[in-house]
Amino acid sequence: AVFYEMLTGRPPFLAATVTDTLYQICLHAPLRLRLLQPSLPKDLEVIALKCLQKDPAARYRTAQELAEDLHRFRHHQPVRARRVGQLEKMTLWRRRHPTVAALLLMVCLAIVLSGVLLTRQYRSTFTALQRIEAAQQSRTAILLDNLRTADANAFLFSLDALRPQWQALKPRLTAALRDGRLTAAGQTRFRLALVADEPDLLNAIRECLWSAEPREMELIARVLERQKAFWPADVWSAHTDAVRRRSEDAAVPQNQRLRPVSLLAFHGVSVNRTAAGWKVVTEQLLSSDSLNLPMLTRLLRPAAKQLLPSLVEALTDASITDEQRYRAAGILANYAQNEREWLEAGVLSAAPAEFPVFVASLRAFGDVVVADMEKRLEAIPPADDRTSRETQWRQLTNAALMLLNMGATEHVWPLLAHSPDPTLRSRLISRMAGAGVDWRLPADQFRRESSVSIRRALLLAVGGFDPSRLSEMQTSSWLTEVESVFQHDADCGIHASCEWHLRQWNHPIPEIAAADVPIEDAVAGRRDWFVNSQGQTFSVIRGPLTVKMGSPDDEPLREWIEVPHDIRIDRTFAISAKEVTRGEYQRFDPSGGGTAAAEPVSQCPACQMNWFDAAKYCRWLSEQEGIPEDQMCYPSADQICEGLTPYPDYLHRTGYRLPTEAELECAARAGAVTQFCCGDSEDLLHEYAWYVRNSEALRHPTGLLKPNDLGLFDVHGNVSEWGQEWIVHSSAESKTLRDEDVEDVTRVVNVGHYRIKRGGAFNGFPGTCRCAFRVKSPPLSASSVIGIRLARTLPAAEWGQSREICCRADDKIHVPAHTTTSRSQD
Repeated sequence: AVFYEMLTGRPPFLAATVTDTLYQICLHAPLRLRLLQPSLPKDLEVIALKCLQKDPAARYRTAQELAEDLHRFRHHQPVRARRVGQLEKMTLWRRRHPTVAALLLMVCLAIVLSGVLLTRQYRSTFTALQRIEAAQQSRTAILLDNLRTADANAFLFSLDALRPQWQALKPRLTAALRDGRLTAAGQTRFRLALVADEPDLLNAIRECLWSAEPREMELIARVLERQKAFWPADVWSAHTDAVRRRSEDAAVPQNQRLRPVSLLAFHGVSVNRTAAGWKVVTEQLLSSDSLNLPMLTRLLRPAAKQLLPSLVEALTDASITDEQRYRAAGILANYAQNEREWLEAGVLSAAPAEFPVFVASLRAFGDVVVADMEKRLEAIPPADDRTSRETQWRQLTNAALMLLNMGATEHVWPLLAHSPDPTLRSRLISRMAGAGVDWRLPADQFRRESSVSIRRALLLAVGGFDPSRLSEMQTSSWLTEVESVFQHDADCGIHASCEWHLRQWNHPIPEIAAADVPIEDAVAGRRDWFVNSQGQTFSVIRGPLTVKMGSPDDEPLREWIEVPHDIRIDRTFAISAKEVTRGEYQRFDPSGGGTAAAEPVSQCPACQMNWFDAAKYCRWLSEQEGIPEDQMCYPSADQICEGLTPYPDYLHRTGYRLPTEAELECAARAGAVTQFCCGDSEDLLHEYAWYVRNSEALRHPTGLLKPNDLGLFDVHGNVSEWGQEWIVHSSAESKTLRDEDVEDVTRVVNVGHYRIKRGGAFNGFPGTCRCAFRVKSPPLSASSVIGIRLARTLPAAEWGQSREICCRADDKIHVPAHTTTSRSQD
C-alpha cells in the first residue's frame, strides 16, 4: 500500500471511516495505477497491484522477489509479475541494448529495402524485356511492310536492318511470294529482297522494269546496283546485255527505249550512241510524262556529259513546247551545277522563263562569269539573216542581264542607247524586271546618266518593276523624282516615259497646263514637247531631216509597195503624243467619235470619222487655238467636203492638220529601221501595240502601253491614223517616187482618190502594224479602226540643225547588215 501511494500519491483504498476502508480492502480491488498516473510504466503498475492481491498465493512470497522484480524493471528486463510477449521482450531488449538494436534495425531495413528494390528492378526489367520484344516484333513488321511499300532509300535501309535476322525471315518472304496474296509490285519488291541469295529471280524482276511505275523502276535500279555485289560477274553481265538488247531492238517503239537507256546509264554501262542518238534520248526525256521525268532525270545523271549538248540545243528549239524548254533548262542546270561553260551556254540560250534557272548557279563563279559575259557582248559580229540575228539578240540580251545580276553594269548601260535596230535595247527594257535584277541599279544609273536615249530606256525599265516589292519610302521617294522629271525635262521621249512609268505604278499623272509648257518654248528650242489648250501633248521633231521609208527585202510580210527610199523633210513639225480620244473629239462634235459598250468611252481613241471629219476637227482645233486664217491648213468647215482642193502651201502653215505619210512613218520609227519602233521581234509588240493578239477585239485607252523614243504612244495598233495625202503606189521604177516631203496638191480630195492611213489597228495582225505598212481608204470611209493623230508645222529654231532621229555617234551597238543609217548625237 505504501508502494502504491508512492507511485500515485494516494493510498490504494480510501474511505470516510476505518470500517469503510476495511470493507474496500476485503471486497474491492484497488484502482489501476495508470488511471491515476497515465504516464506510469505498465510494469510498475503490475508490480504494485501484485503486492495488493487478495490471495496470498498471488502476492510476492518474499520481499526478495519484489526486490528482484524491481531490479528487472530498472534494467529493462521482463518482470515476473506478468507474462511478457515476444514483441515486448524485444522492446525491452532494445532498451537494454540500444546500440545493437539500432544496428540490427538498420540491417533489417537495408535487407527489406534491397528486397523491395530488387523486386521493382526485376519487374521493370521484365517489363522492359517484354517491350523490347514487342518493339522488335513491331519493328520487324514495319521493316517487312517497308519492303512492300517504301521508297528506294527506305527499302534499302529496311533490307540492311533485317540482315541480322535474315535467315529467320527468308522463309517468310519466300512463303509470301508463293501464297499469291501480294500485288505485282509487292512480289517484285520481295524478289528484290531475295535476289541477292537467289539470282534466278533477276529475269522476273527485269521484265517488270518496262511497265513498272516510275518510283518502282528507280527502286529496282538502285537495289540491283546494290545487290550485284553478291553475284558472279556473268550474272550481272547477262542482265545488262538483256537491257542493252532491248534499248537497240527495232521492234520496241522509239518512245519505249528511254527506260533501258536510262538504266544502262545509271548502272555505268557504256551506251554506244551518236550525238544524234543522244538528241533522241533528250527529246524523249523532255516529252516524257511529268511523273516519270524526275526518276528518268536521276537515272540518266551518269550520262550527263553526253546529254548536255542536246539540252542546250533544246533551249532554242522552236519545234518543242515552252514546257519542254523549261524542263530542258531545269535538267541542264541540275546536270551542270559545277560546269561553268555549260551553264553559260544555257543562260545565253535561255528564253525569259528559263533565264532565272541558271542565275544562282552562275553567281557562284563570280568574276570569271563577268569576264565571259563581257567578252560575249563584244565578240558577236552582226548576222546577215534574221534568224541568226534573233539568236544573237537572245544571247546578247541574256549576257547583259547576267551582268546586271552580277552587279557588273559598265558594259550594259551603253546597250540602252537608241540605235537603228533597237531590238536588243527593247529586250533589255522589257526583261530587266523579270530577270532578277535589283531595281536600284537602273534607278541609280538614271540619276547619273547624261545620255538622253539611255535615260528614256532606264525609265521604262524601272517602270516594269513591281512597286509592291519596294518599301513605301523607296516608292514615294522615287515617284517624287519621276514626277519632277515628267514636269520639267525638255525631252519628249523622257516626258512620255515618265508618264507611262507613273501610270504603271498606279500613280496619278500630274496635270500640266498649256501655260506651263507653251509652244513658244518648243519653237525656241528650249523644249521638245508642249501642251495645247485642249490638254493634248505634242512631240517636236526638228528638221530638216532625212527619213528612211519602206522596208528591206527580207522583212516578213513585206508588200511590194513598201519600196525602201530616203525622203527629206525640210521643216520642223509637231505630232500629237496620243491619238485623239473620243472625249477630246466630242468637244468638237458631241455625237461623234464612235464607241463600243465594253470600252471606257472618253479615254479610247475617237473613230468612225471619215477623212473630211478629221480635217474639220483640225480646222476647229486651229480656231480654238487662235491660229490666224492665213495659217489655217484647211478652209472653213462648210468647204471641207468632197472636191476639196488642198492649199498649195499647207505644209508651211502652222495650223493643225493631218500628218503626211513621211511624218507618220518618221514619228512611228523614231529612228528605227526595223519592223516596229521596238525592233524586229514580234514577241515585244504586245508591250507597244494593241492588236489582234492582246486587244480582245476592243480599242483601249490611249497611253497604256510603252511609248516610242519620240514620246508617241500607240504608233502601232489600237486604231489606224488618217494621213494627209492620197496613196502613192511607189515602186522601184515609179516616176512618182519622191525624195522630198512636199504638199500633195495634184489631187482633189474625192471618193476616187484614196487617202493614206498608217499604224495598224486593234483587229490587225503584226504585219499590218509594221512601220512600213501602207494601206488606203476612201475619204468618205468611217470605220471603227480609223482615228486621228494631229500634226502641225512649227517655225524652225534658229539653232536647229539637220540630224538623224534618236541616234548617237558613240552608241556601241551591233547593227544588222541591211542598216546603213548614220548616227549623230542625242
